[in-house]
Amino acid sequence: MEYLLLFLTDGIMGYFLQGVGYLLGVFASVKRKITFREFVPMAALYGLVAFGIRKINVISFGFHTILIMIAIILLAVLLLKTPTFMTVVGILISSVAILVAEVINMAVLSGIFGYPAMMAILAGDGTIYGEINKAVAGIPTNLILLIIMFITYKLRMKPKKEHGSHGAIGTQVGTKNRDDTGNG
Repeated sequence: MEYLLLFLTDGIMGYFLQGVGYLLGVFASVKRKITFREFVPMAALYGLVAFGIRKINVISFGFHTILIMIAIILLAVLLLKTPTFMTVVGILISSVAILVAEVINMAVLSGIFGYPAMMAILAGDGTIYGEINKAVAGIPTNLILLIIMFITYKLRMKPKKEHGSHGAIGTQVGTKNRDDTGNG
């Protein structure tokens, strides 16, 4: 039962949601419409890749993050056929959003529970319950990330108003000015 709870908190509410956040960043940067058939399996794959990379114990924490970013870029470019440069931009935007979300989450949780208690939770105690507590403490980060990235996606997908299609007095360029009778 504990492992099911760990899977729900760390796997789904952790890595899967973070995968959704990264993927929203990629889709926003390449201005790609989200389709359920494409988006959900990719977010799940991102989550699995991130989970797998994080479980490699011989790699330091910061290097895990870089490897996850590289893996996500490769997956997007190879499987989704997204342009490399804009995919990298999307991943970098998502990474900054994760950093902002983590700062907000840590500030709030430290204010509620106290900084020493939060550090003890994040350090874990080596038990499955310690891992569950750490995963639960990270859920607000991922929810904040999703809000930030959803807003980013919506703003990027918003149709832009055309500029320059009207002349100085508001008439459309390339058409004749006509009075109410139709005579120019």
